[in-house]
Amino acid sequence: MKVKLLPVVIATCSFFSVHFAAANTYQSEISANYGETNLDHSSADISNTNLQGTYYFSPVDTANRPLVESAFLQKASNVYVSGGYSQYKENDSGFGSPGEANTYNRSVGVNFYIPDTIFFLRAGITESKYKSDFADNGTRYRYTRDWDSQWHVQAGITPIDGLMVWSQFYEDIDVSELWNINAKYVLPIGSNGQWLNLEASYANADDGYDEAQMLTLAGDYYLDSHLSIGAGVTHNSYDNNGYHDNQNEYFVRANQYFTDNFAVNLSYADGDYESNWGIGATLRF
Repeated sequence: MKVKLLPVVIATCSFFSVHFAAANTYQSEISANYGETNLDHSSADISNTNLQGTYYFSPVDTANRPLVESAFLQKASNVYVSGGYSQYKENDSGFGSPGEANTYNRSVGVNFYIPDTIFFLRAGITESKYKSDFADNGTRYRYTRDWDSQWHVQAGITPIDGLMVWSQFYEDIDVSELWNINAKYVLPIGSNGQWLNLEASYANADDGYDEAQMLTLAGDYYLDSHLSIGAGVTHNSYDNNGYHDNQNEYFVRANQYFTDNFAVNLSYADGDYESNWGIGATLRF
């Protein structure tokens, strides 16, 4: 892993150390993210852009909490809308077939904590469309798929403060073909306003022909309510008729609130076959 980039990420996010006073509550936020992926041994360029708006049913209190985790710790129910765009562009594959593929997506959903219980539900619908245009030995190949929708449901429990355990389900995909378990735990450490976020997820996909597993472990340390730095690893294994492959990806990330209402985040990941970086911003009202 290119650990030499970790100091750059941390230094960039912690450049401003003075925090400006602002209101202790917010009820809506807008976040935007942009990222690029570099494939090893390929000339392809891959980029992703996403924009999301969230509205909370009740004001979210940020007092005495890490700002980025305030809604999670309060169990704040909300609705959201999002839109995204990704582009795969191949300049020279080595086989004379330059071209590109574009994917568009949009989503709407709700996150709902059932009052006076430990249960949590998330439901949403995602629509996507796709188009590609490639050349091969002078022949153009074009493909377009119009908007297609898929619903998803997430069911979880919050047995203690700061802990959530959940699983996610998708339309037209049987649980036996794709099952997953995820956990997130945010807890205070010490008495100086420092917190720790721990995350773990495991997914197993098996359609009768191919089988794949993915395990992710990550953690974030909140130096104070405004600044966090984190790292993690994702391990993928794949089996197909005797062919087996393992892949690891290591990542670092940081999030800095320059005021109580404006944040910038950075991330970098390096894997066995690719690397990627991302930058994002959040504005709260």
